[in-house]
Amino acid sequence: MDVHRLIRDIVSKRGRAEDLPALRAYAEGILRRRGFIMLAFSVISVLDGVPEDEEPALLPETKAFVPALRGFYARYMEGEEGLFGVFSDFRKELIRCAESFQTLSELYKTQEYALNRVEYRFREGSLPDGYSDASFSQRLLSVLANVPQDRQGVFIAETVPELPVRITKNRFLEQVGERLTVYKASDRNAYEEALSSLSDALGLPAAGFTGSLSRYAALYDEMKNLRYAELTAEDHGRLRGLLDEESGVISANTDYLQLIQRAANELLSLILLGKGEDEESRLEKELIRDTFSAFDLKGEEREACLRDVLSRCGGLENDEEDLRDRTDELRTVYSHLENENSPDPFVSDLCSRWETVLRLTGGSLYAPLSEPEAVPLTEADFKELTEAFLEKADLALSGTDRLFRRALMSRVFSILPPRFRSAEEYENYALSALTACTDAAEKTGAVEVLTKLMGAFS
Repeated sequence: MDVHRLIRDIVSKRGRAEDLPALRAYAEGILRRRGFIMLAFSVISVLDGVPEDEEPALLPETKAFVPALRGFYARYMEGEEGLFGVFSDFRKELIRCAESFQTLSELYKTQEYALNRVEYRFREGSLPDGYSDASFSQRLLSVLANVPQDRQGVFIAETVPELPVRITKNRFLEQVGERLTVYKASDRNAYEEALSSLSDALGLPAAGFTGSLSRYAALYDEMKNLRYAELTAEDHGRLRGLLDEESGVISANTDYLQLIQRAANELLSLILLGKGEDEESRLEKELIRDTFSAFDLKGEEREACLRDVLSRCGGLENDEEDLRDRTDELRTVYSHLENENSPDPFVSDLCSRWETVLRLTGGSLYAPLSEPEAVPLTEADFKELTEAFLEKADLALSGTDRLFRRALMSRVFSILPPRFRSAEEYENYALSALTACTDAAEKTGAVEVLTKLMGAFS
């Protein structure tokens, strides 16, 4: 059968229903072969993904996913039934762990902001000669005017959070409530996701950290409850060292989890497609088996094993490009089949399986297995969700040191920047923020960061 003719016929709506099983076998063969190749490369990336000097930064929670992944691979090779649902739950745990490090990253940014704003108390440095708030805000405006129009919003979003924050808690909550109204046109899922990001920025999930992450929650609590006017140079240096360590932990674990997630996505797509029994599949399964065996080897033995695997993968590079092209071709077929809205169960199942595989292998590493159903955001829902969030935000800001509270506000502004109706309004906002800041160390730190940002956009 000429499969390419069949594909053209389906796209042009001349295909015959009795040809669909042949198309399914062809498509799943392509997707399965691509999955084996990409799984081999993904597993090699996991094996090589952490330099020896970063190994201590990997937390037990992260390391535990590797033997679990190997266990699922063995169960797949044994042909265990019902594995897709169980492995999907494993993938959800991976995503939850990755989200914890995303939250930790937000906590780190808040802590770093606070330390940066007092750093110039303990080291030499001052505002540039001839500095004035008016001339600096005019400089910000000048850089904004020269930034390409499609990047001006990015410039504003990155510079506004670095300006000194000088508003009361109540006024801040009012501004957040006003800016959240932009989500009224979205659905409930999108709004809940936005509020989740803002909750991360306010450090709300830190209390739920357990296991190895609890030490970072404790550091966050310590910095949240500091009295920064009384901070000594010794304490500043100690906290800076702890934050540098935290930065390394975030980077190493986030990067390693991404490698594991990629391998998990490829393995899950293979579980969905089934094992395949042809000779080509057998040879590729042997390649994957040998790749996974490298986990049990050390030093030169592991290197020799991976060299052998890579040499066998070397001949697949052209195949990989061809398979990518054919996969894109199948996406076109899938879109046409889906748009047919056929009641035929075979077509529905075909589309469902393809959609899941293509989402796993072609989209975000953490993409859901299916598109979440859009849920309308009613006026009552918006009011209820907004009030609940603002109440939690109020609690997060209450009782904290003034400087740390400003750090929290800054993180929220990085997600919900002010809406300026003109460039001059942005300049006035910057001038007002700089003029209101009378702490020389804080202003010096802010000007230093903003100067670097302007250089990056110039």
